[in-house]
Amino acid sequence: MTGELQRFPPLGRVLVSGGTHGNELGGVCVVKHKSSECLQRPSFTTQTVISNPRATERGVRQIDTDLNRCFSAEILGQCESVDSPYEVQRALELNRTFGPRGSEHAVDFICDLHNTSANTQSCLIAGLPTDFLSLQAARYLQSVSKQPCHILVMKRNAPAFTLMTIGKHFLTIEMGPQSPGVIRADIYNKTLTHLQNLLDWIELFNTGTEFQAAEVECFEVHEKIDYPRDSEGHITACIHSELQDRDFEPLNPGDPIFQPFDGGDPIIFQGQQTLYPVFVNESAYYSKGIAFWTTRKITLALPSISVKG
Repeated sequence: MTGELQRFPPLGRVLVSGGTHGNELGGVCVVKHKSSECLQRPSFTTQTVISNPRATERGVRQIDTDLNRCFSAEILGQCESVDSPYEVQRALELNRTFGPRGSEHAVDFICDLHNTSANTQSCLIAGLPTDFLSLQAARYLQSVSKQPCHILVMKRNAPAFTLMTIGKHFLTIEMGPQSPGVIRADIYNKTLTHLQNLLDWIELFNTGTEFQAAEVECFEVHEKIDYPRDSEGHITACIHSELQDRDFEPLNPGDPIFQPFDGGDPIIFQGQQTLYPVFVNESAYYSKGIAFWTTRKITLALPSISVKG
């Protein structure tokens, strides 16, 4: 690990968001029911927001479209219109309130809280592999976690389209398995622990702690795999039992991935290398044409970082 110490401005404004998907209740319950005092630290101010209040009120993932796909440059560049889908209107409002993305006025750090029906356990989505501050934060959370904790990163130069990307730095805490519309005590407690540890890390950073250069193991998004489908678009197989619940475990060429409903032979993974599946059998992805994502295990070299003094 090489490179000079990188210094970043203090993180004065932090946003904790829940309910980006209205039926993912871990984040909703944290934002609604934790007192603001327990989310504050001396060196910064924490704000909270229910990102999609209409969907949260109705207990559904979305009203018109997926809010967490409404923060692309194209959408954020639109003029506001009452005829736009609700989530597009809400994305423009959130960007106006907590951004604008890429401006000096944007909040310094966003932590977006999510749940998945997949067996991801603790998954920290850090965005791009070049955001060293967010990755140092994720590495810290991983180091103090008592449970398996994986870091997921997007491909380099991937376009931004999620809520968290309106902040200067960001992490999504994605906890599973938890079914939509359900709150589990173990998932809620783990979510809150990760969030408190993140806020503690920001306090350490702001008050002068230098975080040393280190290598961190991450999983980089590779490609999406859809279910087998018939000519009418209906799925013809389910996730194979040997793949179910094996998020972040090795998937080798020749391993079974789908079990056909007609009793035929298992459909095998025909990739050319060992990859690592994530969001396996996620319930919200059936309509998106995704059975699971594959990822590559990579090691990132992080420079030392500290606050600009």
